[in-house]
Amino acid sequence: MKVKVTLPRNITDETGVAKTRKMSDGSTVLDLVRSMGVRPDEVLALVSGSPVPMDRVLHDGDEVELLTIVSGG
Repeated sequence: MKVKVTLPRNITDETGVAKTRKMSDGSTVLDLVRSMGVRPDEVLALVSGSPVPMDRVLHDGDEVELLTIVSGG
């Protein structure tokens, strides 16, 4: 299956560029995040604009956006 993923600038040199990724059927958001070399504890995943847990199973054509989690005071 193919999913479209958009990464924030601090993860990639290209701001907001969507990339198509081939994933195996039954892959989860966590699988996708790890396949991109991103630490899962540093991002929030949105699928079609809504936050989802890392164990959400992906479907062909899903649009995933990864947002960097920022903390501090």
